[in-house]
Amino acid sequence: MTTANPFRDIAYSLMRPSAPVALQAVQQSSSRTECIREILRQSGRPMSAAEILFDAGDEVPYTANTSLVSMLLKWDIKQGRVLFDDGRYTWNSEAAAAEAAAVRVALKLLRKHGYECKPLSAGTI
Repeated sequence: MTTANPFRDIAYSLMRPSAPVALQAVQQSSSRTECIREILRQSGRPMSAAEILFDAGDEVPYTANTSLVSMLLKWDIKQGRVLFDDGRYTWNSEAAAAEAAAVRVALKLLRKHGYECKPLSAGTI
């Protein structure tokens, strides 16, 4: 078996994640940032930038600098969806639940005042 990059194979064999993430959801993501978000959601544990890049596979190149992860998650960290502590990223499910509750309250208020609220389809943005 010949490989294009033997160093990548060696790195992959030495760096096995402790809890592998299902790649099916990662492959369905629409962007690199959403891919990273999905990895953090599914892992349920703090992850370093190197682990995130490793689990992302071909969606985010492993050869990318680990600072790419912090750049892609900068907005999520600012919004409180992702927590960054001691060099590890964690998905904050409490913030996501609070955000969803706020959206439900806003929808209820809009409907109360006679507005018709429909879910967005992918082509409307």
